[in-house]
Amino acid sequence: PGVKASADDFAAKLMYLDLSMATISTEGLTMLLSKCNRLKKLSLEACTVDYDVCAQLATNRHLETLNMSNVEGLAEDGVEVLL
Repeated sequence: PGVKASADDFAAKLMYLDLSMATISTEGLTMLLSKCNRLKKLSLEACTVDYDVCAQLATNRHLETLNMSNVEGLAEDGVEVLL
């Protein structure tokens, strides 16, 4: 029998994601981004973010375009972890 991967082992190969104006909790967004570390383009326009979301974004070393216009919850510590 084959070995099945658990959700903890899952890593998406997603490169482009548009969550503009999506209704998603910061916890859900953090979890989603923890599985997507190959993103090149991401739009979070009008979404709510926090430090944990920004920390997960910072793991995307190949990110070329990030749209965070009109986001809510972005604080100084989140900007620092992104930089």
